[in-house]
Amino acid sequence: MSQPNIPPITPTITLSRENALNLLLASLAMEDLSVGHVMNAEAEKIQYAVGTLPGLPSPASIRDLLAINASVKKTMDNVLLREALLQTNLQTILTSSPDGQTGATGPTGATGATGANGAAGTTGAAGAAGAVGATGANGATGAAGATGATGANGAAGAVGATGATGATGATGATGATGATGANGATGAAGATGANGATGAAGAAGATGAAGATGPTGPTGATGATGAVGATGANGTTGATGAAGATGATGATGATGATGAAGATGAAGATGAVGATGATGAVGATGATGATGAAGAVGATGATGATGAAGATGVTGATGAVGATGAAGATGAVGATGATGATGATGGIFGQFQVAQNSPNTSGSSAIVIGATSTTLHTITMTGVSVGNRVWLTAVAGFLNTSGNTIIQLQLFRGATLIFSIDNSGPGNSSFTAQTANHVDLTPGTGNVTYTLSALATVGSASATGGTTLTGALIQ
Repeated sequence: MSQPNIPPITPTITLSRENALNLLLASLAMEDLSVGHVMNAEAEKIQYAVGTLPGLPSPASIRDLLAINASVKKTMDNVLLREALLQTNLQTILTSSPDGQTGATGPTGATGATGANGAAGTTGAAGAAGAVGATGANGATGAAGATGATGANGAAGAVGATGATGATGATGATGATGATGANGATGAAGATGANGATGAAGAAGATGAAGATGPTGPTGATGATGAVGATGANGTTGATGAAGATGATGATGATGATGAAGATGAAGATGAVGATGATGAVGATGATGATGAAGAVGATGATGATGAAGATGVTGATGAVGATGAAGATGAVGATGATGATGATGGIFGQFQVAQNSPNTSGSSAIVIGATSTTLHTITMTGVSVGNRVWLTAVAGFLNTSGNTIIQLQLFRGATLIFSIDNSGPGNSSFTAQTANHVDLTPGTGNVTYTLSALATVGSASATGGTTLTGALIQ
């Protein structure tokens, strides 16, 4: 199996959209051919297993046949998927319109000169004739010959006058897409003639429905048939007996009437083939005699490999493109769709609560902090609803009173501890500051109380002022 092969194009040319689509179609055809080879190989696998192709030393068991069947099914499933993909690609290519809308067909350009025939492939040497063996499997198909060079394009016909542009339709209100308007009637094809002077550009109108596709231009002349590929080698030859030397062939005389065939005797061993003499002129064919009884047919020898395909002939010149038809009338604007429901409003701050010292400065308080939790401030958030959140912030200043001290700042919802953070202060009579930030995602409903507390997990200290607790309700 070979992959699709698009031959190089020499000299290099710029492909039109139409030529590109043709090359894509050729690629899909080659892929489909390769899929056909895969299917043929699976068929021969089954034939080998059931014994219709020779070579299996012993009959296959039921288990072997089931395994072969499963293998073939798996391959065919993949082939069907590939075929579906090829079908999709084919539909896409077939529905791809050429550049611009196709109008009426213009006059046919002059046919380009036919390219020269490709060189004939070299004929392979003929193998010696051997004994006829059992029917062998078909040889693999030879690779396709290279495509001949494309002939020069014929002269393009004159371009027809451009149809008038349709008036711009009014823009409907934005909303759901309305039903597609009926296609406008196809405008009559403009008369073909010389290109007129370019007019001023009109206002851009909505695109009219595509005009009907013009009739297909005449097919270019068929390229010359490529040379026939070389003949494949013959099957293995049986043992050849000695033969007398062949004399030079004389001129062929007129063929006489053929007599009745006698019984076929045993075939003698074939002698070595002498050198072929020059072929004489062919005489007139005589009347054919009665056919003798046919001898028994020997087993068919193995099929020789298929010779390479000859080069593809030159492609004929492409006909001129027809003039573009006038644009159809603009379809009616679809009705405006209903407005969608308004989305939910994003979160905002509903209320703000704060508790702090007054004045809120250093030395404004002297609350002893020991091993038990001590309340510093309390706030209450009112009217909390399901789905609300509360953003809490706190700050407190401390004076260590017993050497190295660790202070834990705590936030409570009611009696439930929801946040804590530790801070250490080295040395006696040293000052530290502690902050806390926390968002309560599940505050509950109604009125919710929050408390800022502190305790010393190591040593002792006192809260000496600059203490604040704030809460913001996020709806």
